[in-house]
Amino acid sequence: MPLGWQDAVGVPTEQRVKNEAGTAWTMTAGPTAHSDLASSVTGSATFTVSDITAVDGDSTLDRINFVAEFSGPEQGGKRDQYRVVVNKAIARGPHHPYFGGVATNTYLHGSTGLGTMLQPRQFVYGAFWGVGQLYRNGQRVADDQVVHVMITQRVRTSMADGYRLAFTDQLEALKGMGRQMHVILAPMEVTPSGAVPRPVPTNFKLPNGQTQPFLHIMYDAVTDVRGGLSGK
Repeated sequence: MPLGWQDAVGVPTEQRVKNEAGTAWTMTAGPTAHSDLASSVTGSATFTVSDITAVDGDSTLDRINFVAEFSGPEQGGKRDQYRVVVNKAIARGPHHPYFGGVATNTYLHGSTGLGTMLQPRQFVYGAFWGVGQLYRNGQRVADDQVVHVMITQRVRTSMADGYRLAFTDQLEALKGMGRQMHVILAPMEVTPSGAVPRPVPTNFKLPNGQTQPFLHIMYDAVTDVRGGLSGK
């Protein structure tokens, strides 16, 4: 029951399912990138950013240099191998401010109105919204995918404890477990006229038979490197 009803930030009524009595919302009508259904994968990522432009506009001086590699969940005895490369910041957000493309030392999600309310309000050490290329098994399958990356305080429990996404008032209990990096490829493509819906070509089948239209990879080992951050 997220509080927001706005598209892309909250969950509109048509994207919610009610119980048989029609008295309470029970779940989302389709898959989201923020459920507790998770599989262990391996990979690594590094990035550097320059946070120069503070507000959205027609252009930005913010800079991104990001590369992530990771495996997909096992499927049919095989795992797809993915690579994401981002070198361009998105200067203006379509649904909420993007801080010129890069944000540092701020709060996002939850009650902030910045990003989906399906995530708790969390402290963000560094984040960006950019235009990325996606490679699957060595082949480039997307050129202009919207990519959102954050390094935050811990928001999920351990895998042994179900990898559950905490509510905002539960984050205090996760302190001392380190930071996490979120790599999200939204089902949106950047075009000259703006962002338009486009499923991420993941090649991964969900239990309902649909192809998963997004990627959300969490890195649980985040370390400082030369004043920057990297994750595994």
